[in-house]
Amino acid sequence: MVEADGGVCDVEPYGKFNNGFYHTDALKGVRNLVLAMRKATSFIHRNPKLAMHDYAAYAKRVSPSPGRNLLSFLNPFAWARCLKAKKAELATMKATLPAFPNDNTLSSDFNDQLMSWLVQSGQVGKAEAELTPPSKYYTNEIAT
Repeated sequence: MVEADGGVCDVEPYGKFNNGFYHTDALKGVRNLVLAMRKATSFIHRNPKLAMHDYAAYAKRVSPSPGRNLLSFLNPFAWARCLKAKKAELATMKATLPAFPNDNTLSSDFNDQLMSWLVQSGQVGKAEAELTPPSKYYTNEIAT
């Protein structure tokens, strides 16, 4: 990712991922997060009005709409901007609700670039890369 952004990444200081840290164990904890995200997304798709209501209630708690007060009369433009921002925030949520995916997979392009970098950086052998399906990319089985 660093190199994709134009930076330089030397893997030597980090060592190989299978030197005592088995990220496959960490993935078990991530599994619970993914399941929770799927459950939340499923809830959003089944109950979009309730999800919108819950979001609006949350947004109101963390950033309440500006009420009309003395300052709003002194600076009506600032007050109008705040109201416009609130409306845009809710409109964005309403527009994106149906777009929440219930799929947390990565694109094949991402996986291809990841494997290319692992081979290029010497963390995975070229032969292993050609034989390894993306489902095994995040395991210790491919590390050389």
